[in-house]
Amino acid sequence: MFTRGRYMDTSLANLCDVAMNVAQRKACPLTTDSSVGHHQLKIIVPDLIVSVNILGIAVTSIFISINARRCSKPLGLKSRMIFSRQLSASSERDSRHSARHGRLDGNSAWCSARSSFAKYFQIDFGRTVEVTSVATQGHPREEKWIQRYILRYSLGKNWFTYQASGRDKVFKGNRDGRSAVRHYLKERLVAKKLRIVRHENSRDFMGSTVCLRAEVYGCSFDTECLTFGSEVFAHWNSIKKHTRYIHGYVTKVHRTSVHISPSGKHGGNADSIFELPRKKEFYVIKDEKSSPQEIKIGSDVIVASKDNVGFSQGKVTQKYYSWYGVELGNGKTVWGKVDEIRLLKRPIYCEKEYITA
Repeated sequence: MFTRGRYMDTSLANLCDVAMNVAQRKACPLTTDSSVGHHQLKIIVPDLIVSVNILGIAVTSIFISINARRCSKPLGLKSRMIFSRQLSASSERDSRHSARHGRLDGNSAWCSARSSFAKYFQIDFGRTVEVTSVATQGHPREEKWIQRYILRYSLGKNWFTYQASGRDKVFKGNRDGRSAVRHYLKERLVAKKLRIVRHENSRDFMGSTVCLRAEVYGCSFDTECLTFGSEVFAHWNSIKKHTRYIHGYVTKVHRTSVHISPSGKHGGNADSIFELPRKKEFYVIKDEKSSPQEIKIGSDVIVASKDNVGFSQGKVTQKYYSWYGVELGNGKTVWGKVDEIRLLKRPIYCEKEYITA
């Protein structure tokens, strides 16, 4: 995409902000790489190349080339890479308007049943993804659509409402059945499941059916450091020197603490979000499988508990073919294969990814 605009008397200090606004980005990045030519200033920032023509000290025009975003691919609704079994909804009007029809540019649409209850369309990505934008349409042949909506997302057992600037973000939806409206997200959204929820104060078709077709854009989520959305094992409890960990996802990172949402994987009976201190270096461990070469006699590890209650902390003391004997803090030994063991590694948090407490 190429956008050309004219901004008279724009100060150089504001150029980066202008570029970000045109690109629908939240704000200027912390660092930029700038070079100055004879009559032209080039600002190179992530995904953008901004060329500025200067006459004297006045800015006469700005040319902004927006590179293809690294994380903006359709995630598979329209292309059917997301299967029908991964789509669900709060209710369905009939089989011709079930959740599997809620795909952008489709011949039909998902339509809710007639009710005053919350209406939503749900996508299970089957993996952890980063969502960067969402596009919606109404019904292609009926005057039915959603005028306003919010986004709800889940990483584990808990659901969250997408926020911008500390408040629940309400998106403007559609005004007709055919036009697609796409919104770019300013704040990071990492999810395994996503709901497009009709806003409760929306005035469209009160108590009646609403219809939706959608596409979600983004990319697979994968990062070496710990940040929002990372899969981890978190310290759960210690009883008589027996320390247990449960699987979950990072939902917030503060300067001194990290919030974990339990996933329900590998057992564990936690349901609500809990907070752990960052200064305890092994309280949060990235869920990262190790190779057999990395697991040695004497390695500090966590191993899947045989009672299906999370993972237990211990030390590798024995090896028998592909099995490892792990001695727990209470003196008991648990045997596990390599995919049931995680090395205790000091977590590395992504720089400048924390929020203030």
